[in-house]
This record gives sequence, C-alpha cells and structure tokens, in this order.
Amino acid sequence: MTTLADFRTAVRNMTGLSLIDRGGLDAQIDAAVTTATLQYSLALPQVARAGVAIAGGTRTYDLAPVARLMHVTAVEYPLDQLPATTVDYTVDGNLLTIHHRPPAAPYNVRLHHTLYHLVEATSSTIPTHHEHLITLGAAGYAWLNRAGASVDAAQTAAAAPQTYQPLRLAQEYLREFDRQLARLRRHPRSRILYSPTGRGVSASIASEPY
Repeated sequence: MTTLADFRTAVRNMTGLSLIDRGGLDAQIDAAVTTATLQYSLALPQVARAGVAIAGGTRTYDLAPVARLMHVTAVEYPLDQLPATTVDYTVDGNLLTIHHRPPAAPYNVRLHHTLYHLVEATSSTIPTHHEHLITLGAAGYAWLNRAGASVDAAQTAAAAPQTYQPLRLAQEYLREFDRQLARLRRHPRSRILYSPTGRGVSASIASEPY
C-alpha cells in the first residue's frame, strides 16, 4: 500500500530535490503532498457511505465524528429498499437534520457522503491509477516552495540565488496538474451515488484508470 514515504520518494525522484536543498526537507515535501492531496480531493473526493443510529423521536445527527467529511450527498431511509429511498435533509455546521416524522424507537439511516482523501504514514486513499497525479502536483508545490526559499535566502546571501528555474518548473508542473484535475471534474470515473438534493440518481462506479 502506498504511504506518505512512498510519495515523498516519488517527489524527490521527479524533482531531484534532496535534504540539503532549500525547500527539500522531509516536512516540506510532505506539506507539498498534503496540498496536492487536498486539491485532488476537491476534484474527485472519496465516496463513502455509513450506517448511523439515531435516537428515537429525534431527527438530528451530529456529524462531528465523521472524519474528513466534505459533503453529505444523501440520507437513505428506510434502509434496504429497492429502489433505494432517500429523505430530505439539511446540514447546518455539524448538525444533520432529517426532514421526516421520526419513529418513537431508535432507528438507523444510511449516510451517503464524500470525504477528503488521506495520505499518511501507513496508508493512502488515493486510487492507484491516480497516484501519479499526487506526485505531479506535489512536485509542483515542492518547486514552488524551493523558489520561495531561494527568495528568502536572497535577503541575507552575499550573492542572490537563482529562482527563475524552480519557479518555471513549479508553473509547468502545476499547470499540468490543474489541467488533469479539470479533466477529472469534467469526466469523473467515480460517480457520487446521490444528488445533493437527497434524491437518488443513477450511478456508475468504476475503478479503471481514466
């Protein structure tokens, strides 16, 4: 399974940045990977669903425990209907309110939602066929950081360091990264199961490379 260390190595291989380079510290490369992962998430979030228990007689649920939550896309109730049945809802901060008459007894709903992707020390939620995009974006942000570090160093250096090449590479890498993300937004291969209105729509979940 691909980890943060794997992405760090891939970024170093793509950029040639080492620990002795300005902007080349592990923490700086990791920050670049995190930024690229965030931008990827905004283009193609992780699609998830989870069953949640709600107290009888209530219509609200605290979303705070749902880690990395981006958006609620549907609330399914009652469960296991064919076709699936959804109910209207609103989200105010972390409070989900379901617009229906709740039963007196505790009941379960299925929460369909999107999540920010995660790259950490032991795992990653980035699909294997899109890992190269994270590396590309992170390389661009790493070069941008390298250019910024050179500008900072120029304030105290006897001879101003060259910043043009890192900045040019940053712009080149990030331009391609943005282009690839725009294509994913136009033609996503992983579809959200439900529309934001809470009403079901047809979906096609695929995992093949784009």
